Amino acid sequence: MGVNCSCAEEPPIQGAAQGTNEPAESDDVKQRNDEAIQELNLVPTVPILQEAENQKQESLEKKELQVERVPSDKAEETASNATDNDEVKCQRRDYFLSKSRDQVTSALGSIIENPSDIEAFYTMKDKLGAGQFGTVSTGVITANGVERAVKLIAKKDNHLALKALKAEIEIMKMLDHPNLVAITEIFEDSNAVYIAMKLCKGSHLTLYVERVASLSEKQAAFVMRDLFRAVAYMHNSKVAHRDLKGENCLMLTQAPPERNRLKLCDFGLSTIFEPGKPLKGRVGSVTHIAPEVLTSSESYTCACDDWSCGIIFYHLICGFLPFQEEKDVLNGRLSFADRHWCDVSEECCRLVSSFVERDAEKRLTAKDALSHKWLLEHVKDQTKTLPESKSNTDMSSPSSARQPDISYAERILRFRGFNKWKQAALRIIASMLPESENNAAREFFLNLDTDCHGKVPWTALCEACSFEPDEAAEEDVTFTELIAATFDRKRGLSEKMCRAAYQSFDKSGDQQVSLKDLEEGRLIGQLTPKDLKRVLRDLGDDIVETVDFAIFMKMLRVDKIRKALLAKSKSMKSGGASDAAPSEDRSEGGE
Repeated sequence: MGVNCSCAEEPPIQGAAQGTNEPAESDDVKQRNDEAIQELNLVPTVPILQEAENQKQESLEKKELQVERVPSDKAEETASNATDNDEVKCQRRDYFLSKSRDQVTSALGSIIENPSDIEAFYTMKDKLGAGQFGTVSTGVITANGVERAVKLIAKKDNHLALKALKAEIEIMKMLDHPNLVAITEIFEDSNAVYIAMKLCKGSHLTLYVERVASLSEKQAAFVMRDLFRAVAYMHNSKVAHRDLKGENCLMLTQAPPERNRLKLCDFGLSTIFEPGKPLKGRVGSVTHIAPEVLTSSESYTCACDDWSCGIIFYHLICGFLPFQEEKDVLNGRLSFADRHWCDVSEECCRLVSSFVERDAEKRLTAKDALSHKWLLEHVKDQTKTLPESKSNTDMSSPSSARQPDISYAERILRFRGFNKWKQAALRIIASMLPESENNAAREFFLNLDTDCHGKVPWTALCEACSFEPDEAAEEDVTFTELIAATFDRKRGLSEKMCRAAYQSFDKSGDQQVSLKDLEEGRLIGQLTPKDLKRVLRDLGDDIVETVDFAIFMKMLRVDKIRKALLAKSKSMKSGGASDAAPSEDRSEGGE
């Protein structure tokens, strides 16, 4: 197949999926790619992978040979039976979930596949967009009213799309970063697969640029910093996106870029790579695709994403794309002669050119761009332009965030002392909270994650918090772990939030969580005997087969770790007095 180019005109889509308004391509290219990218531009459900095409061709050749060896009527009957069997299998409720439910998500620390009906957990609201293979709608969690973006993918005659979707979900499960759209839950019935994700209420980047014509250098710096962080993190995680474009960059809110947050979505063409081994497949959108993907489709690297960053950067400043067709990508040159570039600094132009470099080995990387003088200069005084109010609904940054103190490190230690089920539940609750409530922890994490590995070294965190660590080394701190450990317990551990977390573990929908599911790894993955014992200890001696909501909420709210730490601290201060420990457990909800 040819280049995987997005060319169909679709209505703008907000939320977790966005439409596309890219220039028209030649008819033959368009025809080859309609099935691949037409699906919402959120998740191209049929990635044009060369190896997939080869497998398909081999399969067709084998069928042709079989047909030659049998009478035509028997061949037709065999083909018909094979198709019918595939359709019957696909209509099973667990056709998709049974192949993807063994992987715990990096962010939530739990199994997000839910075999129950989605209607028991979500109320579907406004449709955000539609494509050839499905739709994206706003889904409201019935337990607490939190909104998600829910993508529906039809199963009928869509086997290849489901295979691609499985690969995409596996990649999303392994990623955890503030500038990536996070996957939160998966459902399935006989007709479709449903993917719940964090909802972005702003427009996609292309639509925003169309509305404002162009961005100032300062505004572009904020946008590109978020994009650079996302891409650098993906590359450090050995994942190449391969379809970076404005339609796949979502704005969290309707606020201006300097008060907003960009989140990268659409991992349908993404792939895991090994250092030193080339990527394969002519994939991407023609306006943003790197030239080496066109000329050496069997041998290129993740640097193809860096080229796409440069195209997006160019588009932000002047309001139009530099290349429209393959020949432009292969032979064209960047032009800075347009009037929109008249007042743009030379340093900015040079930075854009550093990304749109035809020699992939000389091309600037997203990680290196984060320390570029131009970027640092334009984002350094961000605190002067943002509101101080805690009630601000815009995506503010450090200006509205208090300085981190010693409690960050202490809370991480307390969090890691909880049993594994409680940790997973707190992670789920953290994913439901409005991002504006955790600005301080989020910016704290991003400022310390200078290498974009998605983790903050424990020693660096302790140093930033002026906390004296114990001699025993702790593991690095991930993003969602930090949010889960530090969010406001009074708000986060309300009954509604706890019930929503409980329901995510209630796989049968009968308001009872089975201990057997927990023991056999169907809720938070496989537990060691020690971890399981700690969970059972915290649940109480009366638990036999199931855990009801009241017991679950008590487990979340009672903080025995806080009690132990306070007792240890008080004992040290009083010289080991026997009456140092508090007489009763402290509630996390009362912090």
